[in-house]
Amino acid sequence: MVLEFIERKGSPELLEWVPQNVIELLSTLDPRSRKLFENLIFSPFFEFATIKMKKFDRINHTAYEELDFCGNLAGYFHERISYEYASNVLYPEKIVVSPQDTTEVFGIILGKKQQKCHGGLQVAIPGSTIPDGLVFNHTINGTTELLEILEYKTGGVLCDESLDYKFRKRETWVRQNLQTLMNPFYKRSLKAARWLVRNSDLSPELYTQQEKVKITYLIPSTNNKVITGKNTSLEILPYSYRDIWTFTLLVRIHSKFSSM
Repeated sequence: MVLEFIERKGSPELLEWVPQNVIELLSTLDPRSRKLFENLIFSPFFEFATIKMKKFDRINHTAYEELDFCGNLAGYFHERISYEYASNVLYPEKIVVSPQDTTEVFGIILGKKQQKCHGGLQVAIPGSTIPDGLVFNHTINGTTELLEILEYKTGGVLCDESLDYKFRKRETWVRQNLQTLMNPFYKRSLKAARWLVRNSDLSPELYTQQEKVKITYLIPSTNNKVITGKNTSLEILPYSYRDIWTFTLLVRIHSKFSSM
């Protein structure tokens, strides 16, 4: 397996970012899970993360800041894997809008600019709760229907009363703004819809049946009870919370020592 991995990798420059213990970790995973991690490593998003790690290491940080950065890094890796999984496994015949494009659309709707966050790994709109993805479907009459809202979470969806309230409030906010996206009488919404159509290969006429749109959380496998509810569903990826964190920490440790 290790030799096959190296041959597929091809680039010596990128191979230096895949330490032996990461390769050994991948060899212990379920084939479906291993494939997802390998695809991440071979993608430009993994190289982007290595650049951000190098930049982060140029300044001294506290242990708390380092832990926070590792958490953001794990979230970034999970987001990229989840997006690929949603696009290629869950909805291969539909259109899954990327996290970057989803943030762009909401930025237009809200009239706010994006800002880098999480150690420069991602972008967000300050003061706003933006979903991670949107799923659209081409209909037989030539229109485009919004089917689902996607959230890629490494954690934070455990069954807890306070978290449940937080998530329901967040979901309501997202649904309201997506309804605005579909309203052609708002200039910003029309601009956002046009941008989305142009950049995501959608047909010009967008619509949604608000009561049918569900929010789907893509999370690692867990033994804990997680939040469920009306119009809310879960998709469990074929790797665990421990797997994504172990992968992240091994990559991060290698980054730290290789830059010393």
